[in-house]
Amino acid sequence: MSAHVILAASVAWFKEKAPPLPPSPPPPSIDVLSVLVAMLLVLLIALIFRRGGSAAAPTTASSTALPTASKAVHNYPRGPLLISWGSQTGTAEQFGNDLAREARQRGYDARSVDLEELVPEELASQIAPVVFLMSTHGEGEPTDNAIPFYTWANDTIRDAQELASLRFAVFALGNTQYEHFCFMGKWAQRRLLELGATPVHELGLGNDDQDLQADFEAWREGLWPALSAAIKGGTEGAAEGSEAAVAFEASFRCRWLPGAVAAPTLPSSSFEWLCRAFPKQTLYECRVEANLELTNPELTNLKGGSVRHIELACNCTERGRAAGQLRYAAADDLGVCCDNGHALAERTARALGLSLNASFEMLATARGAGMAPPLPSPCTLEHALRYYADVRAPAPKPLLKLLAAHTVDAAHARRLEHLASAAGKEEYTQWIVVEGRGLLELLEENPSCRPPLGAVLELVPKLSPRYYTISSSPIPSKGARVAMTVKVLREPRQGAETRLKEGVCSTQLGALALGQRVVVFVRASAFRLPRDPATPVLMVGPGTGIAPFRAFVQELSEARRTGETRLYFGCRHAAVDFLYADELRAAECAGILTKLRTAFSRDGPTKVYVQQRLREDGALVYGLLEQGAHVYLCGGTGMGREVVSVLAEILGTHGKLTHAQASEYLKRMTSQGRLVQELWS
Repeated sequence: MSAHVILAASVAWFKEKAPPLPPSPPPPSIDVLSVLVAMLLVLLIALIFRRGGSAAAPTTASSTALPTASKAVHNYPRGPLLISWGSQTGTAEQFGNDLAREARQRGYDARSVDLEELVPEELASQIAPVVFLMSTHGEGEPTDNAIPFYTWANDTIRDAQELASLRFAVFALGNTQYEHFCFMGKWAQRRLLELGATPVHELGLGNDDQDLQADFEAWREGLWPALSAAIKGGTEGAAEGSEAAVAFEASFRCRWLPGAVAAPTLPSSSFEWLCRAFPKQTLYECRVEANLELTNPELTNLKGGSVRHIELACNCTERGRAAGQLRYAAADDLGVCCDNGHALAERTARALGLSLNASFEMLATARGAGMAPPLPSPCTLEHALRYYADVRAPAPKPLLKLLAAHTVDAAHARRLEHLASAAGKEEYTQWIVVEGRGLLELLEENPSCRPPLGAVLELVPKLSPRYYTISSSPIPSKGARVAMTVKVLREPRQGAETRLKEGVCSTQLGALALGQRVVVFVRASAFRLPRDPATPVLMVGPGTGIAPFRAFVQELSEARRTGETRLYFGCRHAAVDFLYADELRAAECAGILTKLRTAFSRDGPTKVYVQQRLREDGALVYGLLEQGAHVYLCGGTGMGREVVSVLAEILGTHGKLTHAQASEYLKRMTSQGRLVQELWS
């Protein structure tokens, strides 16, 4: 609040509350009220300068500004440290924030910075070591927020010694289910070396197909002595050594607000709160127009699962104005803001011993001075527990340590401490990661635990938007509707079959009733039909991988294409989960699709998959590739790998290419935008 607002409020209070002045006449040129106002103004100015010389807002958590030398030496004897992350789903961001928190406790003046907000040109003069946490998006692509840095670093004008003074470390996040495992982290390590930078720690590789958390912790354990050596031992007595030497200190605390105080500053709706939480996105609050089951409900079993066709109205509430038009292109991605729901939020509040209707603001502690709170503040507890905290995600070890420290029951406390320790690594992996225990379940199993809310919100995993490929073209509805094809995740956990894994967002979407609203935003996709109508098109999309190709079929129905258009679709049973069967068959009959090739893996004596259909059509597929065909793949990573392998096999069999030549051929197709993949594990 600015000084003049405080002053005006104080004067108003004085006029209302002060007793009447005696009737003695005032001095000729000054009245009593003016004197009091002047005195109050002097006191306010003195207070402002005592707090730092400015009434400006504190530096945000993503600020790259480094502290003054006196502050760093006094509070952080090991000096500055910059941690920057490229994150798509929020995992690298969480790792970056955890790393910065521990670094501050070890004596570093650490800042966790979105890679998009990093100014690459300043790296050449950066005195602080920089830790990069790099996720790989899709098939070897940078995350959205890493694109500016990726473009800058790859620019050919970069000098070979441009970053000669930079000291760095890289941890890569990836999944071995994808062909280009940890590509972005490996690229960052190689490119920074090429620009003359000096590594202070070995490249870390985290595999989300196994135990990403364990990989990160193993790499992090070696980071601290490596950093210490890089800064020549730092200052004597600074925090160093094992996990036992580092005690958690919260960066924020919550101050509860009376309703009358909180009301003017709280968001007026959940939509407004989400707009504050995702300031970089243009959000739309869309009305549900259709929510239909696509599988045969009489034959669908638990393993097969429910698949929903959901349509949203594009004329909807938009940030900044009452109504706006959501605009999209066929096969773009729709980001959905997750909602835990009122019932789950209420359970969590009860487990914390708090009222869901309470309002609070987050205040920085001494350890968090200069940082922005992790979520919009002030806030209601319901907003925090519905839209921010992923209370069902596997609890990270720092959160377990916090819960242990605030548990009265000694046995429960020891159990949590053990799970968070190096000795409890295997049990943590099984009990927390594999079996999927999060904050809510841990609190309900341990009623003697009452952790402070500020620390919980600092450590709990954040609900990140989930992305769904748009399965409609704006053409048929004239831009009035947008569609998603959503598999509702509800299946036994691998390695813990007695426990169910349920999708946070897919469950939310599957339960939406007509007229309810969901908050979304649009992200551009690489899936675009070729401009030349004579260019052949091959589409491979089993299961819900059909989504972008349903959108393409709608586009093609309005276009006059002369090139061959073939769609390969696969599922378990023709009578159970042949998604959009009538639409696709009608498109083939109308000539929109030259050929619809299906593979039903459970209907015959042997399993048949889409890659086998491609192999059967090998000679024709090779001919289309030679004509410049565009190939689109959408679905699971295993399917994607096998289809690419079959394409290489076809090039070898029918084009007489060696394995190396076929690989180079497919790489060239990818770089030309003729081989586009959207895969998930």
